Amino acid sequence: MVAQIIELVDVQIQSGQEYLNVTHWVDPDGGGDVDALLTDYHDNIVPLMQAMQHTSLTHTGLRYREVYPTAGLQAEQIYGTALAGTDGNEPAPSFQTLSFKFAPVPTTTVLSGGFTGHIKRGGMHVGGVTVSGVGGNVVDAGLITAGAALGTGLLATQGGTFDLCIVSFLIGNKVRNGPPRARSHTVTAWCGVNDISAPSWSTQNSRKVLRGRVF
Repeated sequence: MVAQIIELVDVQIQSGQEYLNVTHWVDPDGGGDVDALLTDYHDNIVPLMQAMQHTSLTHTGLRYREVYPTAGLQAEQIYGTALAGTDGNEPAPSFQTLSFKFAPVPTTTVLSGGFTGHIKRGGMHVGGVTVSGVGGNVVDAGLITAGAALGTGLLATQGGTFDLCIVSFLIGNKVRNGPPRARSHTVTAWCGVNDISAPSWSTQNSRKVLRGRVF
């Protein structure tokens, strides 16, 4: 069987700014039900993020596409009712986030055109947090607990067959002093995720002018 890898983009908006959480999900045997994956993400993952986010932030929908074995066009599922954060404390500045790091499994599955090295550690940021969750750059115990719940949810199989994974789109191995590696339209290597770290205080500044703004 050929693996199937889906890219999910959790679309969130706060103060006119769009936050995007991108994750990848693999069904190693292929043929998984993408609609079931979307439903489970909405039902099982988003509520765990809402618990750490201010009430002014809303999850508005999911953008998604297949990225292996073929590169599909991006589709979008817009929620009938936006899902707002549940933390009513003072919001932190919009550039501040909680950072989670993924621990990859030791084995990388190399696909057509992929490189032979191991994939770098992945992760995600949760935006829309409040100042009450952090004091002196130390994350509050309540947020640690909420972060652990999110990690457990992300590590659980969603949609019946899909597991969180880390992917690469790079082609071939890096040549010393050579040109940058090209990128493929489809995933060239992937690995599973063993564990997810406790949240740490971080930022999500973008170097691209007006990126993420909603007009």
